[in-house]
Amino acid sequence: MPLHRTRASSGPIRTKLAKHSAAGSLAVALILAAGCGGDDEPAVAPSAARSTNPTEVTQPLNLSAELLRSRRDEANERLRIELTNRGDQPVPIDGVRLDAEPYLPEPGEVSGGRQLKPGQTIAYRVVYGDPDCVGDDPKPGPVQVQVTSGEQQITLDPGESADLIGRMLSVDCARQRILDVVSIRFDTEWDVHSNGNEQEGTLLIERRDGGPRVTLNGVRNSINYTLEMLDPDSRPTLEAGEKTLAVPVRSRGARCDGHAMGDNSKPFGFSALLSLDGGPETLVEFTADEQPENFLRLCS
Repeated sequence: MPLHRTRASSGPIRTKLAKHSAAGSLAVALILAAGCGGDDEPAVAPSAARSTNPTEVTQPLNLSAELLRSRRDEANERLRIELTNRGDQPVPIDGVRLDAEPYLPEPGEVSGGRQLKPGQTIAYRVVYGDPDCVGDDPKPGPVQVQVTSGEQQITLDPGESADLIGRMLSVDCARQRILDVVSIRFDTEWDVHSNGNEQEGTLLIERRDGGPRVTLNGVRNSINYTLEMLDPDSRPTLEAGEKTLAVPVRSRGARCDGHAMGDNSKPFGFSALLSLDGGPETLVEFTADEQPENFLRLCS
């Protein structure tokens, strides 16, 4: 469902993960649903928007779009498109789509006909999926937000917030290159501490077929469980020609309350910092989804 927020004239009410667009405002032609009114909003430069059918009888409209992503969004492979109505007429939002090659995002989650009131901001979630990583240094194509309102489709430029796509692409393609060489998982054997809240086991990094050496530079917790190497200062390395790297690790139950467990779609999602052949570190996600009982018991 969309997330609702009305901007107050006193200033932003939260920290954004992307920079505001500095693009100049541009009036857009659009047939509007009947009705008007709403709180006045200080003038803010919106992203450029244009109607795909300028011959219709229209009224001016100012919309802006911004791309945002939180850690939770990242864990669920999605981002948010914030649409803000900068004009003085309500606008029905019937569809939202992100154009951001080489990603092929799914359409945004929209309740058909939802009215975007003057001065109101609504965030729409978009699942972006895996990019098509071609070449050593892939670059994103033009980033645009397509908004459908009734019979009209409007193209919005998300401005500087579109830089998020380039940052995502660099990280996601580096991750793909590593996962083309190795897989990462937990061994199924764990030694549970007598307190029941802690266990020791093995993290396995396994070569798929050839490729350079791979170094483990560290591990990261999930939201609900901790993870650490027993020798945190070591840099275990899977050398070229070796098939398996076994790293001793320890895990504990951390956030075990019902709210924390129920509000997280990936409670068994962990991360490892890996590098190929001495290159830059890349954060690679892996899960314990195939052995949830070995972690659920840490919260019992």
